[in-house]
Amino acid sequence: MNPSFFERLGDREAPTSHEVGRVAAVWRYPVKSMAGETLEEMEVSWHGVAGDRRGAFVRDGLARSGFPWLTMRERPDMGRYRPSFVEPDRPDASLTMVRTTAGAELDVIDPALAAELGDGVRVIKQDRGRAPISREG
Repeated sequence: MNPSFFERLGDREAPTSHEVGRVAAVWRYPVKSMAGETLEEMEVSWHGVAGDRRGAFVRDGLARSGFPWLTMRERPDMGRYRPSFVEPDRPDASLTMVRTTAGAELDVIDPALAAELGDGVRVIKQDRGRAPISREG
């Protein structure tokens, strides 16, 4: 049987840890390329941060391009849209509402929001970070 690391140390002191950094803030982005939200704590699992980038907008005709996403490169004001969860403690099961630049509150799946973002734009919702689920209205 191989001795454990600490058994091999014998009477020597165990190595000390060194601080390599500190977490100043944690952020979650409910909708890709829209504003994020700071959190006091977050759930992290195999699929990443709960509720992070569970919604995204894609551009028609680019699904097979490898990068169909509508981002701030194409629409710089997307960062001023403010998504939030109706049930912030259950982000993967919650509705996502978006405050637009005009101050309206729309469900992320509302076709009016996609239309505001551009012609041929539609939303997809990511189910636990894996399979895209599209709900077209």
